[in-house]
Amino acid sequence: MKISDQNKQTTDKYIEILQNRRYSRNTIKNYKTALKAINKHLADKKLHQDIIRNDIISFLDTQNNYADTTFNARLSALRTFYNYLQDIGEIDRQPITIQMFKRLEWKEPKALSEMEKERFIELNEKNGRSMQALGVRLMLATGIRLSELANLDVKNDIEIRNNKAFVHIRKSKNKFPRIVPVFSNSLTQELIALKKLYFDIKAYPLPIQRYSYQYITNKYEKMYGYRITTHQLRYTFATERFESGMDLNTIRMLMGHRTITMTLQYIANRIDIYNLIA
Repeated sequence: MKISDQNKQTTDKYIEILQNRRYSRNTIKNYKTALKAINKHLADKKLHQDIIRNDIISFLDTQNNYADTTFNARLSALRTFYNYLQDIGEIDRQPITIQMFKRLEWKEPKALSEMEKERFIELNEKNGRSMQALGVRLMLATGIRLSELANLDVKNDIEIRNNKAFVHIRKSKNKFPRIVPVFSNSLTQELIALKKLYFDIKAYPLPIQRYSYQYITNKYEKMYGYRITTHQLRYTFATERFESGMDLNTIRMLMGHRTITMTLQYIANRIDIYNLIA
């Protein structure tokens, strides 16, 4: 068997393990991209089991044109893959060191203003995507991730209790299921109506097209000169909850974070420093 075929067999087996562990579709896609890239680089020259640090450095030279975040994401996926090979005794030493990762410039999270939120929602509505606009408002009112939104089932995952709406997140990035209240009275009434509309259907997946949001992001940038992404909706939710007086641990739980340190990275600084002194 050719070396390239053996490498593909090794990486395919690892991807199968991730799928059995129920990793998200997006995560698996990122792993596949990283492993396909290094398989192509290795070609028929070397097995993964024989790889050394210099081979990784040579591969990373081919990745320098990508954004630093993409570069680090691929390297992180490969490091986890080689950890797996080390755990099963196929390699003796991890070939990827922490020093190989690029140092990322810290960017303060940006919460959207009321005008920006309205513009982003309006763009979705104007492009004939009323359900996409509802998805934007749902992310703003719950802080859920786009991947979590795309997995929602109206029948089973949206609960109405005492005229209040709650979203059940069963498939999350961290594999921790959670329940999040909908912090919007008007949206709650829409969700109640939506559930009544489909009351006789056993399951009704929310018809969200994830890549339509990328189209709206690009259109927003052309119109207003800067980008708004769906992840900024999470920043906005966390910031607004903090400004309303909610404690950090509750926000952490609602966001589905493991630590408060992670939650703090989602809260934008909107304190008026110049008026703190009486």
